[in-house]
Order: sequence, then structure tokens, then C-alpha cells
Amino acid sequence: MPIARVPVDTSTLCETALHDARAMHPHCQYQVSTKGRRDAELDPIKMHQLLVNLLGNAGQHGADGHPILLEADGTDSEVGFSVSNKGERLSQEALQMIFQPMVRIASEDQSSALSKTSLGLGLHIAREIASAHSGTITVTSTDACTTFAVCLPRHA
Repeated sequence: MPIARVPVDTSTLCETALHDARAMHPHCQYQVSTKGRRDAELDPIKMHQLLVNLLGNAGQHGADGHPILLEADGTDSEVGFSVSNKGERLSQEALQMIFQPMVRIASEDQSSALSKTSLGLGLHIAREIASAHSGTITVTSTDACTTFAVCLPRHA
């Protein structure tokens, strides 16, 4: 996947992704937290898509009434993003296949229009975008929350 790295402000990137996520899931309460260095060389269009995919996934599968948190943190060498939500704990089997294309993990509430029309590509695309930036994306899931974490080098 080709990327075009340019200087970006990760705070601005987070805010624009939150704007789109709120439009997709107006019933969700999204929160953002940024700390550390906010400058990075990233492809802003692809990173926006990555964050919207993670936020949309959290909005679709998260527990109603619980906030979804987007965090960005930067060091001198790396920039990280994470999206956390309260929801059903993911099984080990689901965790092993969640980034595969065309995979849809069933949740308790499959009544939403998004869950019926999802192709199961959002997390796969997010992984490909992270990889194209020479970064990683991981997922952890406990009874308390599920968190997707992205770690990218600050510069090419």
C-alpha cells in the first residue's frame, strides 16, 4: 500500500477522525486524550481511515452508555494511538483472526444496520495502513475493556 508521509499534528488527526466517527455513531460518547509530541510524518488520509475504522468498530461493538476513548501519545521516536471501549470480552479465537479480511466477530447486539452491512474489512485495512507506515497494530481484550493499539515510527 503506497503512503505519502507529510508532517501532521496528531491532535488534529484525532479530532477529524472523531468528527467522522460521531457522524457514524451519534449515540456513542467519544473522548480524546493526547499527550507527548504531537508532530509526526504520516499519511494523513490513510491514518484518518485507520482511526475512523477503529472508532467505528468500537462504536459498533462497544457497550451502550460507556465512553470510547481515543488516545494519542508521542515520543521522540514513535507515535501511538489507541482506541478503548467497554464491551464483550473477545475470545482467544476472535483475537487470533480479528485482522483477517472478511472476518466479522459476532456481538450480542447484531441488530444495527452497520453490523448487517459490514464486510469485515475495517480492521484488516487498519492493519495494512499501520504496516505501510512500518508500524504495528495489536488488540487486547479483558472483562474491563477492549483496546486496539497502533505504534508507528515518528519519521520514515
